[in-house]
Amino acid sequence: MNVLAGEQRAGTAASHPATYDYADSAVDLRRLIGGVWRRRRLMFAIVVAVMGLVIAFLLTATPKYTSEAQVLVENGESPFTRPQQEAPLQLPSVTEDDVRSQAQVLMSHDLGERVVEALQLYKYPEFDPVSRGLSPVRQLLVTLGLSSDPRDTPPQQRALRAYFDKLIVYPITGSRVITIEFTSKDPRIAAEVANTLAENYVTSTQEVKFGHTQKAVDWLAEQIELLRDEVVKSEAAVERYRAEHGLFQAETTTLNTQELAGINSQIILAAAARSEAQARARAIREMLDREGGVEASADVLNSELIQRLREQQVALQRQMADLSMTYLPSHPRMQRLQSEIDNLSSEIRREALKIVEGLEQEASVQGSREAALRASLNELKERTATSNQYQVQLRALEREAAANRELLESFLRRYSEASARQDVLSLPPSARIISRAQVLSSPSFPKTGAILALGLVGSVVLALVVAFLAEVLSPAAVPATATATTGSLSGNGTRLPPAPPPPPPAPAVAVLTELPPVADASGPERRAAEVVRTPASPYTVAMHTLAEAVHARLSELGGKRILVTSPADDETRAVTAAGLARVFALRGLNPVVIDADSDADLLQECYGLGTGPGLAEFLAGHAAFADVVAADPQSGAAVVRAGADVAGARALVGSDRMAVLLDALDRSYDVALVVAGPSDDPAVRALAGWVQYCVMVAPDRATGEAAVTELAQQPQTVRDRAEIGLVIARGDSQGGRLFARRRQAA
Repeated sequence: MNVLAGEQRAGTAASHPATYDYADSAVDLRRLIGGVWRRRRLMFAIVVAVMGLVIAFLLTATPKYTSEAQVLVENGESPFTRPQQEAPLQLPSVTEDDVRSQAQVLMSHDLGERVVEALQLYKYPEFDPVSRGLSPVRQLLVTLGLSSDPRDTPPQQRALRAYFDKLIVYPITGSRVITIEFTSKDPRIAAEVANTLAENYVTSTQEVKFGHTQKAVDWLAEQIELLRDEVVKSEAAVERYRAEHGLFQAETTTLNTQELAGINSQIILAAAARSEAQARARAIREMLDREGGVEASADVLNSELIQRLREQQVALQRQMADLSMTYLPSHPRMQRLQSEIDNLSSEIRREALKIVEGLEQEASVQGSREAALRASLNELKERTATSNQYQVQLRALEREAAANRELLESFLRRYSEASARQDVLSLPPSARIISRAQVLSSPSFPKTGAILALGLVGSVVLALVVAFLAEVLSPAAVPATATATTGSLSGNGTRLPPAPPPPPPAPAVAVLTELPPVADASGPERRAAEVVRTPASPYTVAMHTLAEAVHARLSELGGKRILVTSPADDETRAVTAAGLARVFALRGLNPVVIDADSDADLLQECYGLGTGPGLAEFLAGHAAFADVVAADPQSGAAVVRAGADVAGARALVGSDRMAVLLDALDRSYDVALVVAGPSDDPAVRALAGWVQYCVMVAPDRATGEAAVTELAQQPQTVRDRAEIGLVIARGDSQGGRLFARRRQAA
């Protein structure tokens, strides 16, 4: 077992500052910046070389020009171009899916072939480099059959492939605009291709509509010829059926219906005339029977004969009235006048009776006429009922003829409208060009300013990275003494690459540090808590120095295991191990502390943990690892208790089961600290053979050196990588005596 060179390392530890700076555990920033600055010539050379390559690229790169054209996708129909409809034509709105679909149409091979043929792009070497011959390498590959011969492909296809490589079509989000970009070495070709593609696309939308219109015209022409025959046949069938069944049509209705209406009206008139004549005759008779005179009857008064008789009667009555002034009623003259008046009254009555007879005769005639009309009406009703049955079939034939006629008229209108739009230019396009490509004077590639700026930034970053890696990976970048004092931990707990192992040290004993007394040494728990409770105390600073030195050397050795022991039974080894674990946890590591001293329970006292199963039970197979491990409440470090003093526990600590446990802990923790009994214990010698570093905690230098020398000379602990470091813990004699008395009492 190797022993650290004591004087050199002790001097290094003593020169550590009184206050601990966590930044010292990371990379020395000033040393790193200085090392990078020392390589400024290398950095300058890298920047110059990269910028030279960038400038050479700019001088040799072929400039390319990108022209841009834009088309707007829309419905080109207007009230003057769309077909006339009874209802307003609702044009569908253009959606984003439609715009994306039209963008794919612009990328179609059909439009590409049109552009290639229109501009004859296959005549330009840029679009057909094979026209200048194959390169020697390509010719060799073709000869060996490892590549196809591009000359077997037609020039148009080669130009079309190059055309698609230089074309970019994309819709502008949130709009109906499609952008067409074309890149070429010739700015004129770039603008012509973009404009030609846009024009051919707009024309293709008209051609698509023209194709649909032409198909519609042809189909309508065929249907019209068929419908014409159908209309003629259906109308002829209507007229033939009407003639066969006598369903002649008047101006608005059929003849039967019109005749039925006429007879019905005549019956009504005849009945009315009969009723009127009867009523007039009855009125005259009643007047004659009741009053004896008919002067109030209008029919009597309207008779000229009665009017004359009445005039004579009135004249005689007037004469009689005049004579009554002279003669008595018995006078012959008066009697003669009275007789004449009576004769006239009788004559008037006879004439009135004649009028009554005439009215009665007229009523009889009208009654006969009404009866005849009613007989005709009944006959006509029977004939009409029969004709109505024929009317049902006739209306069906008429509906069929009307439907054929309307369909024919509709097709004729559509055919007329479609025929009027058989010219491609008369059809509205579905898109229009809103921005034509212009011939550019400045290339789009390469962008000299941007490439130079990017090259400068990239070269500076590359130079800094190369200088940084050269400084970090340089063997002389960090001396071994600096590594021992500053440690190998970064600020976040990660480990820097281990330095190469130093040459074998001198056989002198190394004193890592001296731990001063703790201000309050009333118990192990308070002493172990000093590193957390008082970060700036001398004891805490010394403990950080110890942690730096131990972990630095442990990293150089490439291990994770530390054995903490002492020459005799005292509590300093447990307190020192507990403090080291807390310092490692504060530095961001993941430590585990194992109490391998089955005769004491000092470690769990230092952490304030209760009793329970521990290492002895685990090695004996009586408990799982999760049952024996606990967490330090102040730092979070993992602690494996010693456990109860089971039979053969000391022998189990030095067995292969302990070695298997240590191998498992190496995969889960960053540092494993094993606290064992006195250094002369055989179990300690076995544990020393399984660790990479031993820490001997002694009350003075002489006792510690003797214990280190004795442990190093044991055959069980001889390992090429193992080392022993000495820690002098001052002021712990009282604690040792108390511990010894407690052990004896136990």
